[in-house]
Amino acid sequence: MADLVSENEETTMDSLYLVREEVADGEHRSVPFEAHESGQFTLLLKLPPGTCKFQISPSAKPTAKAFGGKEAMELGQQVKLHPGGEPLSLSITEAGIYLFQAEVREDDQELRLSARLRFQLDADAAEEDASEVPLGHFLDMELPVFFEIAQGSIELGEAADIRIGSTVMLDSPVGDLVNVIVAGKLVAKGQLVVEYGQVSVFILEILPVK
Repeated sequence: MADLVSENEETTMDSLYLVREEVADGEHRSVPFEAHESGQFTLLLKLPPGTCKFQISPSAKPTAKAFGGKEAMELGQQVKLHPGGEPLSLSITEAGIYLFQAEVREDDQELRLSARLRFQLDADAAEEDASEVPLGHFLDMELPVFFEIAQGSIELGEAADIRIGSTVMLDSPVGDLVNVIVAGKLVAKGQLVVEYGQVSVFILEILPVK
């Protein structure tokens, strides 16, 4: 069993680690989060099916200052963690790359954590190397973006009669918000505007991705 870091050891909240307990040998394995502005941290982690037990720590080793909780964590759920809490358990049913998002608050005395599946993998591929995936590896990926103004439905006969000058009624009133869809997921809502002579969307609401 790896030794705990002393409570008096200097640590910094400029860095965070997900410290996993390996069930097979009882050892601990840490993977670093990527730090962003305003106490925000992200981590992409490749995981096989099973139960992942972990704490969030400012040190690469288990420490008495590690953030934990009392209940099992669920995917898509944001939990509040506090220093000295019990290790969390996360049930993984699908092999894949999971996104962990952490936010440190209240003078480093509270941490909010969520996790969700980002990319599904073959179970064998996840077992080969259950490790962190650098977030920067995905930042240059191009994703399809669609802006949905409204929807409607018409009968087949009406569709056959569409001509230049025809009017098709939609189900949304004038001024309704535009849906912003990225890679098939509804991520935001906004309003159509004109900026520098081009039609644009002004984002008014960010939605949780399910």
